[in-house]
Amino acid sequence: MAWKEIDLRNDLTARFFAVDPAPVVIQPEDTKGVTWMQINVLEVGFSEDKNPAAYRKNIAYYVYHRGLVDEDAWYARVVPSNETNRDISNPTGSNEGVNTLYTSSVLRKRVQGQISKTIQAILFEGGAVPDHAKRVKLAWEAMKLPDEVLNVFMRFIALDATVASLGGSVLDATLQNVVNSWWTQVADSAGF
Repeated sequence: MAWKEIDLRNDLTARFFAVDPAPVVIQPEDTKGVTWMQINVLEVGFSEDKNPAAYRKNIAYYVYHRGLVDEDAWYARVVPSNETNRDISNPTGSNEGVNTLYTSSVLRKRVQGQISKTIQAILFEGGAVPDHAKRVKLAWEAMKLPDEVLNVFMRFIALDATVASLGGSVLDATLQNVVNSWWTQVADSAGF
């Protein structure tokens, strides 16, 4: 859901040391009712060598129907993505819900972390574990082609009933169970 312009500027005020009270109109309202805006902010902190530092930058944003009842505002020059847990907090079993889980960058990072833990465990589990050779081959494949293997496991994660019901609050242990339970089957399917 989009914000009003005041909401967007309040968000900037909460994140930066100072925000210019007078935004600039870069491009006036077009035929679709969109105004392109720019506002200056001051970011302060420390440099790499631990010296106090400040940086002034311009933030661009768009406002739809600026000043009207149905006004909406969005940050500009930021590719929309599924970056936050709240985006997957209420997924459904619908195709759209499955895709939301599959494409969530937050969830993908967590699953990639679990795949890394599984790789380490497999490399140290020893030959007594059933299908150990296949499991090791998939582990090596996951180290060589991490994105491709992640894409495979994200399909199982996105279709898991527990993940679908919990969304962003799903526990790491649940992700571990899904990855571990499918590891040998994925290795078999890949022909290892």
